[in-house]
Amino acid sequence: MKLLNELAKHHKEWIHIVKTFGEHNTCEDIVQEMYIKLNKYTKLENITNNGKLNKSYVWLTLRNLYYNQQKQSNKVNYIDIEDCKGLEALNTSNEELSAQSRLNEKVNGEIESWHWADKLLFEIYLNEGKSMRKLAEDTGISVTTIFWTIKKCKQRLRENVGEDYDDYYNKDFELI
Repeated sequence: MKLLNELAKHHKEWIHIVKTFGEHNTCEDIVQEMYIKLNKYTKLENITNNGKLNKSYVWLTLRNLYYNQQKQSNKVNYIDIEDCKGLEALNTSNEELSAQSRLNEKVNGEIESWHWADKLLFEIYLNEGKSMRKLAEDTGISVTTIFWTIKKCKQRLRENVGEDYDDYYNKDFELI
């Protein structure tokens, strides 16, 4: 138990180390796995040096857990031929792909016309899937400000590109 208490004092540091490996989604899981492994297989005396925690030992453990996770996630998944039946119905026409491309260009053009701060917040919110609270915590901007900024951005998209989106949704590709 003393080992876990000593390790937990540096929890944010362990998370940061895993993020430096390039893993941002499951960094908490890797650190939790590290706690379990070290608690199960080592003693505090084995990972301390003159009473100080040997961070390089922990770093190596985190790195190995990260590599193990990468190996497991890169396993080849074979597709059953029966699961592929009906996929030809999912093929999209050239006209639909062209309309989708034009719609994307309009959306991107609209976003590019915004103030840089609005654009940045909206793209982070959209691409990283962060909640408004997490985004506020990370940026230091109030949740209320982020809420109104995102709402304003969505409204601009609806006003300026919404009709084209409706045309795409209704398969009126020539109107886009």
